[in-house]
Amino acid sequence: MSSRILHAAVFAAFLGAAAPAQDAATRHSCCDEAHPRHGAGDAWTRVYGRGADLVPPAADPDAWIPLASPGAAARPAAAPAPSPTEHPVELDADRKPSLATGGSCLVRNVTIHSAVKPPEIGDVLVADGRILHVGRIEAPPGMLIIDGSGRHLAPGVVDCHSHMAADGGINEGSVSISCDTTIADVVDGEDIAIWRAVASGVTTARILHGSANTIGGRDAVIKLRWGRRPSELKFAGAPEGVKFALGENPKRSNSRGFGMSPRFPGTRMGVEALVERAFDQADEYRSLWKAYTDALARGEDRDPPRRDVRLEALAKMLDRTILVHSHCYRADEILMLLRSSQRHGYGIATLQHVLEGYKVAPEMAALKVGGSTFGDWWAYKVEAYDGIPQNAALMERAGVLSSLNSDSDEMIRRLMIEAAKSVRYAGMDPVAALRLVTLNPAKQLGLGERIGSIEPGKDADLALYTHDPLDSRAVVLWTMVDGEIVYERRDAFGLDANPPAVRELPLDAMAPLPAGEGEILAITGGTVHPVLGPVIEKGVVLVQGGRILAVGADVAVPANAKIHDAGGRHVWPGMIALKTNIGLLEIGAVPATDDQAEMGGDQPDLRTAASIHPE
Repeated sequence: MSSRILHAAVFAAFLGAAAPAQDAATRHSCCDEAHPRHGAGDAWTRVYGRGADLVPPAADPDAWIPLASPGAAARPAAAPAPSPTEHPVELDADRKPSLATGGSCLVRNVTIHSAVKPPEIGDVLVADGRILHVGRIEAPPGMLIIDGSGRHLAPGVVDCHSHMAADGGINEGSVSISCDTTIADVVDGEDIAIWRAVASGVTTARILHGSANTIGGRDAVIKLRWGRRPSELKFAGAPEGVKFALGENPKRSNSRGFGMSPRFPGTRMGVEALVERAFDQADEYRSLWKAYTDALARGEDRDPPRRDVRLEALAKMLDRTILVHSHCYRADEILMLLRSSQRHGYGIATLQHVLEGYKVAPEMAALKVGGSTFGDWWAYKVEAYDGIPQNAALMERAGVLSSLNSDSDEMIRRLMIEAAKSVRYAGMDPVAALRLVTLNPAKQLGLGERIGSIEPGKDADLALYTHDPLDSRAVVLWTMVDGEIVYERRDAFGLDANPPAVRELPLDAMAPLPAGEGEILAITGGTVHPVLGPVIEKGVVLVQGGRILAVGADVAVPANAKIHDAGGRHVWPGMIALKTNIGLLEIGAVPATDDQAEMGGDQPDLRTAASIHPE
């Protein structure tokens, strides 16, 4: 059983709030348990667990006495309440939603973000796990009604590139072709990453092998139902796919010298040769079995060919019953794989990551190859250096079915924000941006008729938000899979009902800065946030020689000042990073650019300033 424990006293001190007063018996909202308080002179050990009481400590302070130990008498229920240092806990049972739909409900008067048209206020009727009707609806007799007033309903997020729920089963690095394996054999329904993902509105994910193999293992598409058996997570009817990888990872550019045995391929030309040889052999294997079945049809008595499960999987790729999803970065290797697919006839459903997809988008569109990329990750290794945040939008504009993926247990929790970046950086239409993490990845997985939008007939995989789902303030209130609530937000620590006060930050008097020299810059018309004072609408900020001369609403602008119109914008102080390796590490995968760690013991005379690379 998993649990997350937060120390209330430390938390209160961090936020500058007083510790809450304790009653004679404190009942934690998160676990609904009452715990007695004991006298200040008593030393007591708390045993965390449902139904556990407090027991006196053993003579040995490091020893724990279980509740049932001889001589360990439980304290009476009327004893005083616990000390202020207690903290609430969240156990598996606390995560069970209180709202049960039975697969059917009516979400009324909610702003519907359908992913196929602009948002509108209406009702969504769910029956037996499917969306039955969207619009203005009369509630059927006995139907559960959920009031969505002021809330926003969106399709569940679909992540077509995830490695969660498969710890320890990501790479089979001993070989270069491992399509005889499947990630479905190691899916773990109790991985906490599933819970965190559904708490962020994610309802479907494709679980993939890693990128150590040129031709990797087969995938598993799951619906996110945390804590359930693997068979209950499997997305019934989802087409099967296989993970390919090109570039630095399968040729082990960044792992040589770390104890790994040499393995073909070691170059990009070796990667191409391996793919070509594999499909040549698969074609021969397929021909052998065709000749055998043809002979049986003619009434001949022949021994069957030797079965090879690896070649069998490759042959299914040639038949397009297993679709290829390939990890890649550079434009040249993308074109290499596209040409290979044309030669052999296998189908590429998506190119994953595809950071240089914008360079070859017309070629991808011509072959109906999808692109699933990152919002703004790049430069973490050499082949990722030409990534741009407009990649998804540019591929979409060229006719490529584009999506955004997480490739991360952390990023999967904020894929809506990743989609919003395409609005910010590329001016993408918000409805099209929403599709980047809902309908488009569903189509890439061959599931566009089942999930990804709020339309009649589709699975009721939905999430209810406090704001527009692309708004950074949006919080998921509940997540629904097949009409059943699988996550429901609750105020576990009372912070929603009673937000902690923010402490004042008094500053010591500062010595006057020297006057600036040179040209004066006037930032005018924007909303100025001084931080230590009230927000200034249509404010003015005067800057000279790198110094702020004046801030206010009625500041006179000198006649010789250079004017920057900030109308409709917000002016904030620059952020200060208290802990960063910027300037010390350029490309994570290239040791030559890493100057952030030194060998040896304590060396207080080391100076980071001596290693900072400003370019």
